[in-house]
Amino acid sequence: MNRSCATQCHGEDLEGGDVGVSCTQCHGVYPHPDDFVKPDRHGQRAIDDENASCATACHGKDLQGGLSEVGCTTCHDQYPHPNNWKFEDNHGQWVLDNNEKYCATLCHGKEFQGGDSGVSCFDCHASYPHADDWDEPEMHGIETIAAGSQSCATACHGEDFGGGDTEISCATCHAVYPHTGDWDTADAHGQQALADDNASCATRCHGEDFGGGDTGVSCADCHFYPHGGGWGSPGEHGQTALDNGIDECLGACHGDDLTGGDSGVSCFDCHLVLAD
Repeated sequence: MNRSCATQCHGEDLEGGDVGVSCTQCHGVYPHPDDFVKPDRHGQRAIDDENASCATACHGKDLQGGLSEVGCTTCHDQYPHPNNWKFEDNHGQWVLDNNEKYCATLCHGKEFQGGDSGVSCFDCHASYPHADDWDEPEMHGIETIAAGSQSCATACHGEDFGGGDTEISCATCHAVYPHTGDWDTADAHGQQALADDNASCATRCHGEDFGGGDTGVSCADCHFYPHGGGWGSPGEHGQTALDNGIDECLGACHGDDLTGGDSGVSCFDCHLVLAD
C-alpha cells in the first residue's frame, strides 16, 4: 500500500478521501490489491486488455520494468511473447529447448487446450504436444495413417523424416516407413521384403498375415506374395499357376525366364519342363 497517499486527502482506501480524487480515476488497477500477484488477478487483467494497462511508465512500454523496476519477465521469462512468437523458429524452438510443460500453465492450460489465454496449441498443430503414450503404434501410427505421413514432414521431424528440429527420425524405430515415393516398385518394397524375409511388412501396418493390418493395404492386393506356408506343394503354387497362368510368376521375383530372378528360386529347380 502507498502510505504517503493513504491519508485523509485521498483516503485510507485511496478511493478519494477529503479531496475526492481517487487513484483509480486515472489508473484503474493501481495501487494493486494485495493479491494482485496471483495469475488470476494480474494475468487475467493483462489478457483482457492485451497488456495495455501494464505497458505504461509503471512497468515500461517494453514491459521490462519502467519506474517500478518490476518487469513481467521477472516472473515469466517468455511473456509477454516477443514479436513473431507464433513462428516455429521462435516458440517452436523455445519449447524444444525448454520442454512444453512450461506452456501447461494457466495461460495455455494443463492439457494445452487454451487455458486463460484461450489459445490452444492444437489450434495450429493438431497432435502436438504429443500425449505421454504417443510412441505407441495405436497413437502416432494410427494418427499418421489417418492424416498421411506428410503430416510429420514438417520442421519438427524434417521434410525428409530425417529428424528435423526434434532430431527424432521416423527411421529410428521403423526403418522403411514412411515409404519413399517409388515404394510401390519391385526394386523398392520387393527388395526390402526379400532382404528381411517379409519381417518389415508383417507388422501392425500390413498385418502379421499380410492381410492389411492398420493400413488396410494387403500384399495380396497386387500379388500372390508373401506365399502361404504350404506354397511349396503342387496343390498351392501349382494350382495357382494353372488357374492364373504362368505369367503371374514372371517378373522380378522369379525372373522373366523363370530361372530365379531376385528371389533366386527357379521353377526349374523342381520341374524340368513347364507347360506353355
